[in-house]
Amino acid sequence: MVYFVGRDLDVIVSTEEADNGLFWQSGATGPNWAFDDAVSKASYSLVAVPRAHADAQASGNELKYLIGADLSVGAMDEDITYVGFRDVTKVEIKKETTLTLTRKKVDAVWDDWFNNARFGLTGAALIGASDNEEPTVSRGFRIWLKLKPSGTNQGDTFTLRNCCLQSHTVTTNVDGTFDETIEFMTYIDPKIGNTGSAAATDPTDL
Repeated sequence: MVYFVGRDLDVIVSTEEADNGLFWQSGATGPNWAFDDAVSKASYSLVAVPRAHADAQASGNELKYLIGADLSVGAMDEDITYVGFRDVTKVEIKKETTLTLTRKKVDAVWDDWFNNARFGLTGAALIGASDNEEPTVSRGFRIWLKLKPSGTNQGDTFTLRNCCLQSHTVTTNVDGTFDETIEFMTYIDPKIGNTGSAAATDPTDL
């Protein structure tokens, strides 16, 4: 588990659906969602940029008001026991990566994101909790964690692929402000490099 404060990295969320990003707007009759191949949309708040957009990883697309990021990389193992041995053989089944993001609560974007778009987009439609379908390469969110350069470190980028939203919490501080936390999870192996990976997930990685 690694914890980063907001000033140490930029976090950019994109959709695995390459041609459409996710945008949110508060309205008098409730929240409105919009889908576009752009990285900005007038009067809408950016939630997730389209993965294949040329400017998807550009400055200005990162999450705002971020306090910290908690990254945990683990694996799911199966134990094999043998007669006469106390120890067991650990057989790796799959990786399990969890990212927890905390920010100052300034709007209802994350609330509605968790309630209606936990699994990203399919075409130009939200994938919610009730959309029971098998995993595809365009399902979920692509997340780039970009470490800011420091000294001799030029800044690496940690890429999480096909993430889903796992939980969302809101806490009240003693000064009356609110913090909110959102948790992403993926079983797809992460990628690490000097730049974020924008290539579509290989179907054999699912």
